[in-house]
Amino acid sequence: MFVLADDVQYTTNHLVNRAKIKTVRGATWLTVPVLAKGRQRQLINQVKISTEQNWRKKHWNTLMMNYKSSAYFELYFDFFENLYRKERRYLIELNLEAIDYLAAALNIRSRVVLSSSLNVKLRGREWLMKIMEKVQAEVYLTESAFQTYLSPQEFAKRGLQLQFTTCREPIYHQQFGEFVAGLSVIDLLFNEGEMSNKILSG
Repeated sequence: MFVLADDVQYTTNHLVNRAKIKTVRGATWLTVPVLAKGRQRQLINQVKISTEQNWRKKHWNTLMMNYKSSAYFELYFDFFENLYRKERRYLIELNLEAIDYLAAALNIRSRVVLSSSLNVKLRGREWLMKIMEKVQAEVYLTESAFQTYLSPQEFAKRGLQLQFTTCREPIYHQQFGEFVAGLSVIDLLFNEGEMSNKILSG
């Protein structure tokens, strides 16, 4: 199970509203413009998409220009074309549609649950542990970088287990010269297609 934290505070210039892709000129961000000015304390599920810019056309043209010659672009073409045709009011609507599709494309079958549906009003570690209890999770897998903030002993007192891991950046075929790390998973899909899951699994 994957709990998507949609009722935590939105942070600007983060991955919630943008993704990095590779172009002929190098890596670039695809950013969804949102209404954030004067709304510093809004939650992720409250963030509205700005309609002042024609960002959907710009995103789609950028993908077409840089990935139309990739080996598997045609396999995913229809979804992304339709994704950018539809106008949405909230960022979470766009994100959930993309997450559901990409998970299926990668053959990831974990059930996605919104944290807001669990009605947990705590913060920090207490929030995380209560979320785990709500979904009856026994183990929380997280990056090693969070060892400073999370105590295995504290979780163990509640019958919960922490597992720390170091994410490995897979190397795969890319267009336009040398490999660039840290890109959106769509770069992997467009270049490797149905082999993407195996590449991620190592």
